[in-house]
Order: sequence, then structure tokens, then C-alpha cells
Amino acid sequence: MKLGRTGLLTTLCLVFGSAAHAQGVTIAVSNFSEEFARLAVWLLVAAILFAMSYRIVDIVIPGKLRDQLAEGNTALAVFAGSLFISAAIIIAALVH
Repeated sequence: MKLGRTGLLTTLCLVFGSAAHAQGVTIAVSNFSEEFARLAVWLLVAAILFAMSYRIVDIVIPGKLRDQLAEGNTALAVFAGSLFISAAIIIAALVH
């Protein structure tokens, strides 16, 4: 069965809307463009915060982060990755 864009959106709304309704959550979406604008603003805020966290990690470690990763410093890659994951969790909590 081939669904068009409208059919797919309708199916998703029915599936997730009924699950939210079953939990007593009301879905109040005024219009799609307003929600998309909100999403874009929060995405921009999250991207700025993540860029700031990258810069902080770059300042804290000795040398340039990009150069160290290019040299194959695995320990630094794991360390930086864990810092980025923790920053992403914090940003997600702030955004949500």
C-alpha cells in the first residue's frame, strides 16, 4: 500500500494522537508553521550551545582538538565524545 505525504501524516497523527489521548494528554497545535518555527528556534539555540561546548572542550584540552583527533588520539576522542554526549543531554533538558 503506497501512502502519499498526506496519508502518512494522517496516519502518524492518528497513531500518536490516540496514544496521547489515551494518556490524558491533549494535543494543541494551532498550525504547522508555528510549531515548525518553534522547532527551528530551539534547534538554533541547541546548535549555539553545542558549538559553545565544543569550543570549551577545545580550550580545556592541550592543543587543538581537531589536530589531536587527526593524529589518532583515541583517549581524547572518547573523552571529547563523552563531554559532547553530556552536553547534548543537558541541552535537550533545557530545550524540553
